[in-house]
Amino acid sequence: MSLCRSPLEDSLRRAGAVMRRRDGWRVAVHYGSPGGELAVCARGVGLVDRSEIGKFELRGYPEALDQIVCLLSDSQLEPNEVLRSGSVTWCSASPDRVLALCPPADAFALSERLHDAARRTPGVLLTDETEELAALSLLGPSAPSVVAALGAWDLETIALPRPSFSGLSLEGLPVWLLEESSARATFLVDSEYAERLLELLERVGQRFGLSLVGSDAAARFALVERRLMSSRFRGAALA
Repeated sequence: MSLCRSPLEDSLRRAGAVMRRRDGWRVAVHYGSPGGELAVCARGVGLVDRSEIGKFELRGYPEALDQIVCLLSDSQLEPNEVLRSGSVTWCSASPDRVLALCPPADAFALSERLHDAARRTPGVLLTDETEELAALSLLGPSAPSVVAALGAWDLETIALPRPSFSGLSLEGLPVWLLEESSARATFLVDSEYAERLLELLERVGQRFGLSLVGSDAAARFALVERRLMSSRFRGAALA
């Protein structure tokens, strides 16, 4: 069975990536030092290829999209906002366009659920964009500084109470920006422009100490980030 490849694989290999098979994809798991890469994320900013995540797009009448999102998440998705339900991240691109993102291990199950819901909901078109869109994430406390330097974030907005999703242009390159937290931002871009986005992020992030990191460090950072957020929540509740 053939493996799916990130459009950035060749560039990542040249940068020293060690590739492994994960959930039907060849993934850059590390660049020689997973521990050192985790330290980069914890203290500065790491850049990880996440092109393997499942990416599904729903287009159609706003009422029909609302119906599907509510059916599958039991919640309502507000315009330009983000809704997390289980392992799925629902992103409102516009009133008539919604993206559903999930870990690669859950992509098949989500695809089945979406196809079933779309078949029963008139006026909705579902497409699998997993291999059509590349994904790159900035991880770490300096992530907002990199995004702000790109002109995509005002540093004052990083304290927003909930994540958001928006389309923008970075030096003429059309991308989607998913603001996940004050230490995590993900860019989605057409696969044909993935190399350009990688080069742009590396160039702008250089003065902030940005470094490529693998999926192993990214997974460990997610655990660290959840613990930090939980500690802050408990501290705020006690204050």
